[in-house]
Amino acid sequence: MENELMHYATLKIIDDIRREVVLPSKLIKEISSVPMIDLLRDQIVEEDIDHLKIYMMSKDNALIQFAIALFQNIKDSPQIKKELHLLWKNSITFDEKMNVMFRLLDYPDLSKEIHISIYDFTTQNWDRWIKECVKWQAADDINNVLDAMKTRLKDKRFPLNKAWVYLLMATASPDREGCHELINKYTNKEIPNFEKLLERINN
Repeated sequence: MENELMHYATLKIIDDIRREVVLPSKLIKEISSVPMIDLLRDQIVEEDIDHLKIYMMSKDNALIQFAIALFQNIKDSPQIKKELHLLWKNSITFDEKMNVMFRLLDYPDLSKEIHISIYDFTTQNWDRWIKECVKWQAADDINNVLDAMKTRLKDKRFPLNKAWVYLLMATASPDREGCHELINKYTNKEIPNFEKLLERINN
C-alpha cells in the first residue's frame, strides 16, 4: 500500500511540475529527502528543464534546491552542467552553496580544485552542514547516519569520486569503530580528499 501511494504521489508531483504548478514550499521540504527525491528524479527527463525554470527563478531557496536536486539523472545535459559550475563559482551564502554542491559532485570529471573548495566549505560550516545532511540523509537522527551512508555508497549512480562526501558525513556517527571500518575500505580507491578524511577521523 505504501509503495502504491508513493508511486501515485510521484506521478502526481511530476504532472504538476510539467504543468508548471509551483508546489508549496512546505510540501517541497517533505518530498526532498530520500526515498521520495530519488523516485522523482527517476521520472525527470531533459525536456523538464524548461518546466523547472519557474522553480529556479524563485526567491524561495527551498524551490531552487528542489529543482537542482531533480536534475541529478540528467546531469549530462550541457545546459545543466554549465549552470551548476556557474552557480558554484558565483555562490556566496551557505544556502546557495548547499543548493549546488551535491549535484556538482555527481560529475566524474570534476576538478580537484572544486573538490577541495567543497571540502573546505563543509568543514568551515561543519555544525550547520552536518545538521542539514543528517536531516536529509539520515531521517534527522545522528544514530542513523552510518547505516545511511553505507547505503548511499552502494548506489551505482554516483561516481567513486563522490564517495568522500558520504564518508565525511559518516564521521559524525557516534559509532567511531564502525566509521573507521567504513573509511578504511576506501584506502586504495584514490578518491578526492581522502587524506583529509583520515586526518579528521584519527583526531
